Amino acid sequence: MQVNNYNQSSTGTDLELICGLDTDISQMYFQESFIRLDNHYYFYSDLRTVPDCPSDCYDFSKCTEKDFRVFVWENYTGTMRQLIEERNMISDDWKEFAIERMDDETLKYYMQEDFPEINNAVLNYTVVGIKGYSQGDYASILCHNNDIFDGITTYFSNLFFDAPIYCRITVDEEDFYLDEGLTDPYTWNQEEIIDYAKKQKLSGAVIKWLQANLPDYPDYD
Repeated sequence: MQVNNYNQSSTGTDLELICGLDTDISQMYFQESFIRLDNHYYFYSDLRTVPDCPSDCYDFSKCTEKDFRVFVWENYTGTMRQLIEERNMISDDWKEFAIERMDDETLKYYMQEDFPEINNAVLNYTVVGIKGYSQGDYASILCHNNDIFDGITTYFSNLFFDAPIYCRITVDEEDFYLDEGLTDPYTWNQEEIIDYAKKQKLSGAVIKWLQANLPDYPDYD
């Protein structure tokens, strides 16, 4: 939304208000935050690189050969003898064999089916699921545990399905970015916009014009 008083200024002041949902900023935030793995499956990068394979999502430093052997026996079909014979074709190391079997599948597969548990192994990643506003709007996001924080589901939902609010008033060619006064850049609050405008020491006439022209809710730009 863009409105001005250029043809009907009664304040002696030129005013212009631009207010909307900023899709350009939204797209920039999204591209900076996520790497697409497949349809509906993403990696939250936050300066990290995508794990090369599923086993890279674990810390195996405290695992023993027994832990890997038990993992193989509990997760893959075949008799004990068959699994031992198959392992011997690859290595005499249960860890190497377990990791090779695990990495036969993709990251997407484990994001769908859950990463398997291995005794004493630490899974360093979490899958965060989000849903949009219509059927088919959903995403699964692989996120490092160190990047998890309270409210991350809402944060991801905003990045995927919403756009931040942009609200600027220009008073005689001086710009005031009123969206800076919003507690949440994705939640419209007229009172916060007006309060922030007053803190910029705008005149009463300008505040009155602003109140009369602010939208009930900003639309997409």
